[in-house]
Amino acid sequence: MDWQEVWNSLRKYSLWILTIFMILAPFFSSSVEMISGSFKITALKRNTPTISEKNGKSNSKINQYFHEASREFHVPVEILMAIAFVETRWQDQNGGSRQENGYGIMHLADNENNHSLKTAAEILGIPEDELKYDVRQNIRGAAAVLAQLAEQHNNGILPAKTENWFTATASYSGNEDPQLAKWYADEVFRLINVGAEEMVEGQELIIKPTQVVPNRGKYEQMEPKLDFSALS
Repeated sequence: MDWQEVWNSLRKYSLWILTIFMILAPFFSSSVEMISGSFKITALKRNTPTISEKNGKSNSKINQYFHEASREFHVPVEILMAIAFVETRWQDQNGGSRQENGYGIMHLADNENNHSLKTAAEILGIPEDELKYDVRQNIRGAAAVLAQLAEQHNNGILPAKTENWFTATASYSGNEDPQLAKWYADEVFRLINVGAEEMVEGQELIIKPTQVVPNRGKYEQMEPKLDFSALS
């Protein structure tokens, strides 16, 4: 047997294989390496877009509710969605309460230190029970509360830029301890920077990664600080 002839045949067919692979490459995630005159194909799998490759939009009803509330109360949609993810991972309790007597996807609370549920009901003019059971109204209620807090922290004016919503976000946490409130807001802004996606009741929700360096205001001198520039 002429091994040189066999080797040449194998190299010939390997070129055919490589050609087919290159045609299919756009549909797969893989790497091709040249090793000692031969080709090595690794990590062949169906390509799934990363969060950064997606447009950050979804056709789900919940996603629609976030965008509607954002437009109605002029609260950045990424702030609303990130808070909801930090609080509940976008999970609704169908009227049931969580820790600290928080209700719904936005964790509208009714406890000694946090009265966001009552405040939301007063601003919207609807019963508290509706805020507990209706996902859309729960998100609207949180947006209304956040807008009110933002005006209180910004001389009656809603911040035009996402980075200036840090203090309102910290206040929304309901934490009396300033350090805990800061950590809460830091986590919300970290999530905005890195992005998130989750399937919720068969609906895909996405926060597209957006580089935002928050203006921490009165919380600026507190330690430790997160370096958001490293997340870009």
